[in-house]
Amino acid sequence: MKIKRMFTTVDTHMNGTPVRTVTGGLPYIPGKTVVEKTLYLEGNADWIRKMLIEGPRGNENQSGIILTEPCCSEADAGIIYVDGNGYENISTESIVGVSTVMIESGLVDIVEPYTYICLESKDGLIHIKVRVKDEIAKEVTFKNVEFVITEKVSGEVEFGGSEETVEEISGRAFITGMHTFTLDPEDSIQ
Repeated sequence: MKIKRMFTTVDTHMNGTPVRTVTGGLPYIPGKTVVEKTLYLEGNADWIRKMLIEGPRGNENQSGIILTEPCCSEADAGIIYVDGNGYENISTESIVGVSTVMIESGLVDIVEPYTYICLESKDGLIHIKVRVKDEIAKEVTFKNVEFVITEKVSGEVEFGGSEETVEEISGRAFITGMHTFTLDPEDSIQ
């Protein structure tokens, strides 16, 4: 049997979400930032995401993390979040999944009772604290990327045509009904 490409992955299941972490076998992903690395994959090597996440190896609920070299010296690893829709913003389940994989696969030096990990995502640094016992991740807590906005954001809901206020904001992504938009940190709020 001739194998053209082989990836190493570890599957975890977090809060009902299957998370596949790619730990090896990837080609070099160029880019000076995780954003550039993500854009490179999306534009030049999306077959990797499709092969790992879509059927027959995955399903519509499958999400994944591609580990890469960090671009920031503070980070232990760079991470690129992927799912069936593409390169979306990272989920809580994926942060817990990749942290568990990094501990239990020996990808970071383990210190008991707590190991600290810093991951670099396209949205910024994620600081993670993992409670470890006998080299097994028992609990994961983290401070996600900061979001700075002091205004309420309103949008028209898809059903009924009435104005509603978006109450839940995560990262830099706003999702209301079928409408999605992203704020850039350089944007000024008027």
